[in-house]
Amino acid sequence: MGEHVDVLVICPGCGREKPATYELTVCDECGEELPPIEPGVRLHRDDDGRWSIRHGSQVRAAYNWDDLRLSVSWKAWCFADEAELHLNDDHSDDLTLEQILDTFVGDLRQRGKIGSRPDDETLARLILDEYIRFPRESVQ
Repeated sequence: MGEHVDVLVICPGCGREKPATYELTVCDECGEELPPIEPGVRLHRDDDGRWSIRHGSQVRAAYNWDDLRLSVSWKAWCFADEAELHLNDDHSDDLTLEQILDTFVGDLRQRGKIGSRPDDETLARLILDEYIRFPRESVQ
């Protein structure tokens, strides 16, 4: 599972929260430079009680405690009971590719799109055509 972190930085010029990016950016409201935030950057408690954003030994920005807000979003696996946990751990309840394709073929038959199972390339195109929908462009 990949790590996803949403980070906002406080612009030192105008005090507004701005989304952090991997590159040095400029606040669109006051023109102040905002520190780049990328994987490997850490929030460090400094000796003076302030907190600094650092990449290695490089300090990118420093903030007072009152300027920080930390939100944590934790995603956890939840199971009804131990038996359900074991199904997840041993993967005995996982769907196989064959089961997935059989489900698509059954539904495409029910919709009247096919009679028998087509070759893989034709089936793939049918799945895309039948189930993938893009919003219509607005007509002006």
